[in-house]
Amino acid sequence: MPIRRLSAPVTALYAELLDLLLIRETQRSIAHLRGGFTSKILNDRRYWYFQYRDIRKGVRQIYIGPDNDAARHLIRQFEEGRHTIKADEQHINELAAMLRRGEMHTVDSVVFKVLQALSDSGLFKRGAVLVGTHAFVALGNLLGVKWVSPASQTQDIDLAQDSTVGLALPEASESVDLPAVLDNLQMGFLPVPPLNPKDPSTSFKIRGRSLRLDLLTPATGRRTKPVPLTSLKAAAQPVRFLDYLLELPERAALLGRSAILVNVPDPARFAIHKLIVSQHRIAAFHTKAAKDRAQAAQLLEVLAEERPSELKAAWKTACKRGARWSQAALAALTQIEKLSLGDISKAREILR
Repeated sequence: MPIRRLSAPVTALYAELLDLLLIRETQRSIAHLRGGFTSKILNDRRYWYFQYRDIRKGVRQIYIGPDNDAARHLIRQFEEGRHTIKADEQHINELAAMLRRGEMHTVDSVVFKVLQALSDSGLFKRGAVLVGTHAFVALGNLLGVKWVSPASQTQDIDLAQDSTVGLALPEASESVDLPAVLDNLQMGFLPVPPLNPKDPSTSFKIRGRSLRLDLLTPATGRRTKPVPLTSLKAAAQPVRFLDYLLELPERAALLGRSAILVNVPDPARFAIHKLIVSQHRIAAFHTKAAKDRAQAAQLLEVLAEERPSELKAAWKTACKRGARWSQAALAALTQIEKLSLGDISKAREILR
């Protein structure tokens, strides 16, 4: 079954929903504050903030997001209708229902409940990025396509965050107590005991159920021990290649019983990252490696048609990381072609 493009009316509704979610998030942060938008350059990239003075006349900043079309559109809308913007939960719910009927991907209701609580806590505003299969699901909707096999009902939730994210986010000093958020859900979340009892847990699970939440962070050097994430009051498992995946996140709408705003990886980097990690899975995880290749194949097919320049840019960046990166990705491409997992002929021309 080939990848199917969603209809123009459905993708237009999605764009409207994403705008509403972005405006709602900004409204929650700055609804009653007097101030204005400002930007700064960090690591050669521009980021937007809302700047205001607190009751002590000190200057404070609230993070809006990286400089892109969505951020600039949000700023224009807010400044044009600052005094009339109101959170419209009903309209968001209606749009989400219409998109579900329009065959957009959704996530399991229990998974959505957990991610909604984390979103409401400010987790994604503080730099956390949804990765794994749920990110793949969200990217399908963002790109306006219906994946062949998204495995959207998986119960594994993978969240990643760079341990240095606080350097870029002024709000990060107001940390999210992730264990407390999970505890308040009263679903029975418990830390998964680590192999080394001296290490902190990096995963949470509900006893007797398959639902599991894993925290990940980029590996630095040869470190394998859990890394403290002070902004989340938790620890994360360091993972190779993850820094590449987290550098240019995008905002996306995740659909369930309603809709929430999440951070997801750049689609092109997500695809190339899947190629690379598929070659580094140990034999015991061959099923995950197969899923990596299947997801990469679908993304590459779409991106080669609709975002070729972004795919090329992501590939050039990966190649700069070293020959091992490009060799692993090209080996995975060959496997995809042998297994006929998708039409990646155009992607193959780009990834040279």
